[in-house]
Amino acid sequence: MAPQKDGRDVISIPIPSYWDYYTLKQRAVKGGTVGQEIDCPQCHVVGVFIFTGRWVKRGIVWSKGGKNVYEIISIPLARGLACGHQLRVLPVEIASHMRFSLSIKGEACCRHISNLAAGEGLRTVAKETKGERFHFTTLHRWLAQMGRRTLDRVDHGRAGGEPGGKLPEAKTGLPTAAVITETAKGLVKNVSGVWTRHYFIAPKKYRSARRHDELKACARLLATAALLFSREGSYPLTAWRAWLLMRSLDVGSWPFAPGNLCTASQLPPPGGNRLKSSGRPKTRRKEANHGTRSPPGSSVEI
Repeated sequence: MAPQKDGRDVISIPIPSYWDYYTLKQRAVKGGTVGQEIDCPQCHVVGVFIFTGRWVKRGIVWSKGGKNVYEIISIPLARGLACGHQLRVLPVEIASHMRFSLSIKGEACCRHISNLAAGEGLRTVAKETKGERFHFTTLHRWLAQMGRRTLDRVDHGRAGGEPGGKLPEAKTGLPTAAVITETAKGLVKNVSGVWTRHYFIAPKKYRSARRHDELKACARLLATAALLFSREGSYPLTAWRAWLLMRSLDVGSWPFAPGNLCTASQLPPPGGNRLKSSGRPKTRRKEANHGTRSPPGSSVEI
């Protein structure tokens, strides 16, 4: 979508920022710049983005007063001086196309991983959540996304289950080893002991070797985040993402990729409309290519 001459078109792909929401609201003054130069996700032209003074509404579930609260908030818009595109600017705790904040996701994954040795399940974490709750299958997906990203197995080839779809912030970016190395180097910390530690996962918590690897990867990543950003409050993954964005590292929505269909609960049910639209019976495909079939016993005039 190209911007119109009056400059009022808004591209759906947002810009991630390293500011939290309250800092972003203070910085989003008309004419102010959005931090450093930004690679426009629409046209990939690197340049400066200027706040326009316009705002759009967005819903988000985040933590307030010890419980999850759903709110409608205002998101500022910014225009690229080089390309002219007008994009939304999201705070660090909010990723595109996600209902729950990254802080809630990180905390929920950490609670589940810390209870794996005791055998507590996904339902326990979801049930004990105060306020707006996520489904336990949603937590299963978050862990799968984090584990696959940590293992560099993220597949961004499809969005919403449709072939050829593209996701915002869909770049895999730097491999996890490079992200950890650069962060540890910048903070002058040694994470080798935490990363190579043995993490026990209760056998009843997984049914496949792939799931076992994903949960172990989650445990390693969360322990490393806690070591690197233990002084940044109770949300080390969010603080880590802010640190990476501040240094313009190519990490996308790390470690949570939006729209990654990695669990059975996200796939369309048998007989659903999406499944019907994605494929047709063999007879219908033949009819589309060669015309309808004649009824039995009939003749066709040539």
